[in-house]
Amino acid sequence: MRTTAADLVEAHANWMPMRVLVDRYRANVALRLPATHPLHKHMQKAVQRRVKWHQAPLHALMHDFNIRPDQREPIAPSRIDPKWQPDSAAVQVYMDGSGMDGQISAAAVLYRNGQIEAEAMLQAGI
Repeated sequence: MRTTAADLVEAHANWMPMRVLVDRYRANVALRLPATHPLHKHMQKAVQRRVKWHQAPLHALMHDFNIRPDQREPIAPSRIDPKWQPDSAAVQVYMDGSGMDGQISAAAVLYRNGQIEAEAMLQAGI
């Protein structure tokens, strides 16, 4: 393995090339940067125009991935007490499905007050 070309190993191991993996992480971080972060103000400036000379990594990130912070949906963080337990629902439905070799299968089970009330299974060819 030591003498094998890295791109050949990545292809056979079904790994993403390193540059694509790093770019993916860079984009994810930029998308999750909250408005309260110290870099947010600089990010807003970097989005306004592409700099030709002395481009900062933030400029490249915003323009390479076409990230527009003003078009993101804000999601407020929430805190949950570690001791919190969900209320027990009277009706619960569990479902699962899978596909293999041109066949699709799905199943569902309906519980009412902890007792199985109905079951359904389906298998079909594609």
